[in-house]
Amino acid sequence: MSSDESNDFQLDQYLDGLMSPQDSADFLRTVDSGSLETTKSFQRRIDDSLRRLVATEPLNEVDIERRFVEAHNATQTVEPAKKVATGLLSQSWVRVAVAAAVLLAASLGIWLGSGPNIIEPDFKPRSLASIYTETVDRGFRPYYFCDDDVRFAETFQTRLGQALALAELPANSEMLGISYLGGISRKATAMLCRVDGQNVLIVVARAGEPGEAVATADVDGDGLNIFVAEKNGLVFCEVTPLESSQMIEHFRFID
Repeated sequence: MSSDESNDFQLDQYLDGLMSPQDSADFLRTVDSGSLETTKSFQRRIDDSLRRLVATEPLNEVDIERRFVEAHNATQTVEPAKKVATGLLSQSWVRVAVAAAVLLAASLGIWLGSGPNIIEPDFKPRSLASIYTETVDRGFRPYYFCDDDVRFAETFQTRLGQALALAELPANSEMLGISYLGGISRKATAMLCRVDGQNVLIVVARAGEPGEAVATADVDGDGLNIFVAEKNGLVFCEVTPLESSQMIEHFRFID
């Protein structure tokens, strides 16, 4: 798998089960199956290790106190030749303590939270100009070509809460497809286009996301322009080598 952050973002969504079945199928067509299986195997080993770590007998105050006293007494009376066994006993106590801490943290999360807690991969805002350059370097290929108007609308409805459509494009413009490249937010949705033979990237996100300032900052010397427009609670960012925005105006909201 590629090590760049946009690929990591997509891989995290796949491994954490955050993709729809259709998006998962589209993603699998863009990656090397052997590398993906290696990554999944490594992830399973991590998960198995964590399960073994917390798979202890039921915890109670009396049992914890007994284990602590036994471990303490063993370190005071054991002969030098038997200190390896004492070390193992101490490690067992550490595992019990870690398990107790994990269970306590989970209990506090359930008690304090208003609903189920979903742990998601870390997200960091990134410059859209950098994402554009990386996407061009990879061939400017979308994750999938979306020529189905219903699926196009549902993609934005699911990810951003508003269904979108594209008006009929002029002869000099074409939509290449949809990608999930991050940048502004985890749910930001990108559309790859070509205008007058030039690669153009549109990124749509909810307005007011904290990553917007970082994502839309100018990068000196890259030869790119970033045009930003806000409509109905969404922000549309067009990254292009052209001197004016050509694609934002073609988006339509579906009631």
